[in-house]
Amino acid sequence: MSFVFVVIMTICSFAQDVIVLNDASKIQAKVLEIGVNEITYKKWNFQDGPNYKVLKEDVSFVEFANGEKEVYNQTNDKQHNSETEPTRESQKKFKSHIPRTLFNTYIEVGCPFSAFEAGPSLNFTLGARFYDYGFAGLCVGSDALFVTYFSYWDAVNIPILLNLRGYYPVNENVYPFLDFSVGVNVIIGNVLYYNNYGYYNDIVIGPTGRIRVCAGVEYKRFTAALGYDFITSGYGSNVHLGYAKIGIKLGKLK
Repeated sequence: MSFVFVVIMTICSFAQDVIVLNDASKIQAKVLEIGVNEITYKKWNFQDGPNYKVLKEDVSFVEFANGEKEVYNQTNDKQHNSETEPTRESQKKFKSHIPRTLFNTYIEVGCPFSAFEAGPSLNFTLGARFYDYGFAGLCVGSDALFVTYFSYWDAVNIPILLNLRGYYPVNENVYPFLDFSVGVNVIIGNVLYYNNYGYYNDIVIGPTGRIRVCAGVEYKRFTAALGYDFITSGYGSNVHLGYAKIGIKLGKLK
């Protein structure tokens, strides 16, 4: 009999109403009345004492002894959920910027061009992506410059370049970037050059220098960029070109 009494008293000791305020503090109470603007209650551990009142605008919710819950202000509830259960968007953003290195390959087709020459270009770049902000790799490829009107060049070029890219993440899919490449350009073709005796046309097979600077945007696996391409020849007939390219990225995205 005494065991039953103890069990009943234990259950009753927990059969109280709980008023949760906006600042997450709790009041153990026996709710007497819920008015238009106020909630009247007695303190649970002093039910013979005076009645207390609290404004409903200061109350997040009331949890009654029977398990029912009446919500007045969801600010605290939302804040609690945001602290304990990150949203899917915030999780994606966090995963997008965690420290990691990804190995990626870019396959890009392009076109070096000027008022006098233009031609197709194909490049393969293998390298590593650091965090979401940088990429370093080795670019090799081939492009051709064909005469469009009057040109110093009629050649096939094989670029071997160090490629560096810096990204500014707009969101998890869109990454504007600056692209800088510098290295060796192997020329096979004709070059018109000038010396003290006049203009001469010569067949050139050999390395020169090359610098390429582009600005573009990466969307998921796809890239597009536009920039400036500079090729030295050693014959005084350096070439200044525009450069446009589109491509696709292979490897892990995240």
